Amino acid sequence: MMKRIKEIEKKEHIIKLLHDELVRILGEYKILEIPSGKQSRIMFLGLYGAGKTTTLAKIGNWYAKRGKKVIMVGLDVHRPAAKEQLEQLGKKNNLPYFVDFEETDAIKTWKNLKKNTI
Repeated sequence: MMKRIKEIEKKEHIIKLLHDELVRILGEYKILEIPSGKQSRIMFLGLYGAGKTTTLAKIGNWYAKRGKKVIMVGLDVHRPAAKEQLEQLGKKNNLPYFVDFEETDAIKTWKNLKKNTI
């Protein structure tokens, strides 16, 4: 356990502890290399309002511009307007997307995607 540094606020100390633990678990920053010819999936996890959906569109653009096949899938079945936001970003960025507006189960949405597109 790390000793608390008295010169910094408790909030800053907690953020530092969380950051260090995430780096320990996930590793240092590096570009995610996706092998050609293999299907890969990237899942975004985080708190509401952290920018996951917006970041998803940016990452989708980045890979699409480099010749990778991209599809954004709306699996956030809890946040209000999450599916609409994903649809808008897909249209705005010219990226394919799959959103099941009727389904409230993310696993079933994933299975519907696989049934309809993959």
